[in-house]
Amino acid sequence: MIKDNLEIMLQCILSRKEVVIIYSWTAMIGLAIAYRGFPPLLLALQLFLSMSSIGYGVYFFNDICDFDEDLRSRELGNSTPSNRPLGTGKVSKRQLMSFTAFFVILGLAVSLLINLQVFLLQSLFLVLGYIYSTTPLRIKKRFLLKQLTISIGGAIACLLGGLAVGELSNYVLFFTGMSFIQIFTVNPIIDLRDIEGDREVGINTIPVKFGPKFTVRLAVVVLLASIPAAIMGFYNLGFNVALPILGAIVFTATVIVIYPLMDRWQDAAFINKTITRRMYPLFLMIQMVFLLGSLPL
Repeated sequence: MIKDNLEIMLQCILSRKEVVIIYSWTAMIGLAIAYRGFPPLLLALQLFLSMSSIGYGVYFFNDICDFDEDLRSRELGNSTPSNRPLGTGKVSKRQLMSFTAFFVILGLAVSLLINLQVFLLQSLFLVLGYIYSTTPLRIKKRFLLKQLTISIGGAIACLLGGLAVGELSNYVLFFTGMSFIQIFTVNPIIDLRDIEGDREVGINTIPVKFGPKFTVRLAVVVLLASIPAAIMGFYNLGFNVALPILGAIVFTATVIVIYPLMDRWQDAAFINKTITRRMYPLFLMIQMVFLLGSLPL
């Protein structure tokens, strides 16, 4: 019985890889930037476990709240949400709720071991996740608030690294600001694959409101604007030369990867390949650029 539950939990975890990519990894980079190098191993493990657990708790809860809408999306050909364990019947709502409670309690407990500031910020992350998914607010369906909430979540992950150390340096704050802007404008690319389902259930994402081509153009403009921003960070905030040089390379590479979506946004297989095999690795590289740029060379 325990083995079966652990296997099901693992499947649920693997269905939500974005938790580690967007939040846990970002928190680790924020911590490394705060230390300007390698942080203590125990603190890094605690922060990773705390952020991952809270993230999974929020996302599993969202899967439960979105269950009926995800099944409707499947009928429209949007299989991504409905192919998760809950949608395929591999896990029941009751089981997933128990996993949610487990991860939330674990995440809060570990965050409290770090310090009170981290605990409070993680609690804020939970509150945002709750109002994101539940009525009457259910801000997931409110234009721009959905994307704003995701972006705030990414910013919280950045700040957790600094707060775990007890200091929000200019390096951490710059990393937080850049991450917030990039998540707000580039993350909507992911919504392209669910555009019909989102429109059907009343979720007003940027692609639904302004169209796929505008979504791609917005991401391209912000990524290109990030290059001079990185140069400013080098000259004004004390980052080393790796930030503008590597930043220009990675930001340009990301533009090259997402630009074909302008004409192929209806190709579901191409979108999924672009997101999972190209955008996610480039996102991890963008985060690394800020870390390398903060090192005392």
